[in-house]
Formats: sequence, structure tokens, C-alpha cells
Amino acid sequence: MNNVIKIDSKIKQYNFYEVADNLGVAIWGGESSLEAIRWLRRSPAESRVWVSVWDSEEEEARATTNPIDITSIVLATIADTMERWGK
Repeated sequence: MNNVIKIDSKIKQYNFYEVADNLGVAIWGGESSLEAIRWLRRSPAESRVWVSVWDSEEEEARATTNPIDITSIVLATIADTMERWGK
């Protein structure tokens, strides 16, 4: 399996979220998924939210995955939650 990612549990890893407009210009970036959702909801239409995994060894951080567009997952979750609250 060539698409399996080996994770070294001794290295601290964290998710980095980025919200970008429809031109790909970053609007916000950080480790908080809640803040990413807040920024996405305040952003222009067609904005996207991405997540990537980073590790940090001492002072250097590096991406261990390519960014993944999770916009459709976030929007579907928001819609589902709003539907459940409305009942």
C-alpha cells in the first residue's frame, strides 16, 4: 500500500487549518478547528477551508500531509446541525 502514512508517535503533530477565498488567498490560518469554521462562515462566498498535518521537532515545523479541502464536510455538518436544531 503506497498511500499509507507512517506516523512517528514521538513527534508532536498538529492540524493546521487554513481558510482561503475563491482566488486561493489565505484569510486565516491556525490550529483551532472552531476558529476555522467561524472564519469560513464570515468569509466571502466560495471560500474554502483546508487542513494539513504538521509535525514539529524542536524549532522546525514541516507539513507531513498535503492540504485537504474539507469545505464540503464542514458545510454538510453545519447544515445537518441546523436541521436537527430546527426540529
